[in-house]
Amino acid sequence: MATTYSAPGSVTVDIAGHTDNAQGLTVQPDGSVLIAGFSQFSNDLSDGTDFSLVGLSADGTLDTAYGHAGRQIIHKQIPLDKTYSLGVQADGGVIAAHEGHDATPIVQRWGPDGKADTTFNANAQASLPGGFGQTPLVEAQADGGLLVGAVNGNTLALAQLNADGTRHTAFGTNGLLTLQTNGAYLLLENITPLADGGVLVQGALHGQNSVTQYTASGELDTQFGDNGVVALTGLASYRGGVAVQDDGKIVIASTTAFDDFAVLRLNADGSRDASFGDDGLVSIDLPGEAAQASGITVLDDGKLLLSGDAYANGGSDFAAVRLNADGSLDTSFGSADGTTRLVGSSQNDSLQGLMSDEILRGLAGDDLLEGNLGRDLLSGGAGADTFRYASVADSFRTASTSGSDRILDFDPGEDKIDLTALGFTGLGDGYDGTLAMRTNADDSRTYLKSFEPDAEGQRFELTFNGDLSGAFTASNVLFAAPAPEPVADGELSLVGAVAPQIHTPVA
Repeated sequence: MATTYSAPGSVTVDIAGHTDNAQGLTVQPDGSVLIAGFSQFSNDLSDGTDFSLVGLSADGTLDTAYGHAGRQIIHKQIPLDKTYSLGVQADGGVIAAHEGHDATPIVQRWGPDGKADTTFNANAQASLPGGFGQTPLVEAQADGGLLVGAVNGNTLALAQLNADGTRHTAFGTNGLLTLQTNGAYLLLENITPLADGGVLVQGALHGQNSVTQYTASGELDTQFGDNGVVALTGLASYRGGVAVQDDGKIVIASTTAFDDFAVLRLNADGSRDASFGDDGLVSIDLPGEAAQASGITVLDDGKLLLSGDAYANGGSDFAAVRLNADGSLDTSFGSADGTTRLVGSSQNDSLQGLMSDEILRGLAGDDLLEGNLGRDLLSGGAGADTFRYASVADSFRTASTSGSDRILDFDPGEDKIDLTALGFTGLGDGYDGTLAMRTNADDSRTYLKSFEPDAEGQRFELTFNGDLSGAFTASNVLFAAPAPEPVADGELSLVGAVAPQIHTPVA
C-alpha cells in the first residue's frame, strides 16, 4: 500500500503500508522538497527499518518523477533498537550518524542515487577523534557540509565537516568545539548554527525540553532566555525541528498534544513572539488520528515548511505542512484546487477516507475503498475493486440533505459493493431491510437506496455514474446473510454456507 493524502495546506505520503517516521527535510534549488526518514517494509519487526525518501513538488504535490512514484528506498535493515540520526541534503544525498564501539560517531553519506559515498565515509571516519561522544546527531548545512554533535558527560562535542567529509578547520579549534553545559543532556535533538558563529542546541537538558544558545567560543550566551536556556514547556515532545529566520527569530516545530503539528516562535532573545499565533504558538490539526512535526525550514518568501508524521490512513506516514509567515495555513500547498484527495498506487491499496468530503482514487490494483464519513467521490480504476460501507452515515440522504457518496467507475464484471455491515438483506423495494435500485430521468445516474430512515433520519443511498439497471447481482453486491432459523429440540440442523439474499430489481 502506497497512498497519498492531500488537503489544502498539507500532504501525507505512505511509503509501503507500514510504519514511516520522518526525520528531516530539505528544499532543493528548484523549490522541490525532499523528506527523509525510516520505513518498515515488513510486519516482522526483526527485519528492521530502511532509509526512505519522498519527493514533493514546490506546490506540495507528489513528484512522481522522483524515485519510484515519488518515493526512494535505501535498504539498510537497521535493527529497531539501534538509534540513528538522519538528514537529507539539498542535492538529495542522505547523511546518517550512529554510535560506534568507542564513543566515536560513525557518520556516513549516500548519494542521490542511493549508493554509499565511499570517499565521504572514509574522510568522515578519519575526521572524528576517538571518544568524541555518545548519542550522535548529524545536521546538514546549506553549503553541503554538516555538523556532528554528541553528548560527552556534561559537555557537548561539535565537529563541522566539509562536503567531502574532511574536517572544517576554521570551525572552533581545528574543526572541533566543546560546549559547556549547566547540566547533563539526556538526549540531543537539534543543533542549529547562527549567523554570528554561535549555535542553538535543543534537547533534554536536566530532562527538560529546552533550547540553549551558545556563543561562537562555546560559552553559554547569558543574554538569551534564562542564563542561556529557554524551557519549551508548551511542547509535548522532545522530538522536533529548529530553524532561524532572517530577522533572528527562532521557530521550533513539534507537537502540543501528539495530535497536531505545532510551531513555537521565539524572539532573538528567547522571549515568546506574541505577534505569532497564541503567545507565539501555532497548532495545526492534520487529518487523521495523530500527528507530530519533526522538521522545519524557512523558505525564501518567509513561509514555514514543516515535516513529520501523521496517522491518517491506518498507519504512520510522512507528512508536510506549509504555513504563511504569520502562522496561518497556506492552503495553496498540497491541494491548490481546494479538494481533499486520497490516491492509491499501481499495487493493491486500502484507501480509508476520513471525516470530510474527499476524492478517493484507487488507480491500478485490486483496491479496497472506504469513503467513511463525508460526501465522497470514489474511483477504483483498473483491477477488481471493493467499495465497502460500514455505516449508513457513510452514505445517506435525509429529508432535507444529501451525504450520498458517488462511485464513478463501477465495473459490474469485477468490482464489488460490500454492504455486509449494514444489515440489509438484498435488493427489493427499499423497505423491510432491502435496497431499491433507481435511475434518474436521463439514466446518467443509478442509485441503491433505502426508504426507511434510521434513528438519525438517515436513509442509506449510494450513487453510481451511468445506467446500471440490471447490473447488480449476488456476485457484485454483498449483503448480510440472513440469520439461521431456530432449531427445535431434537431436530437436526444442516450447517453450511448461506448465499446472500438478492431480490429481483424493482424498476
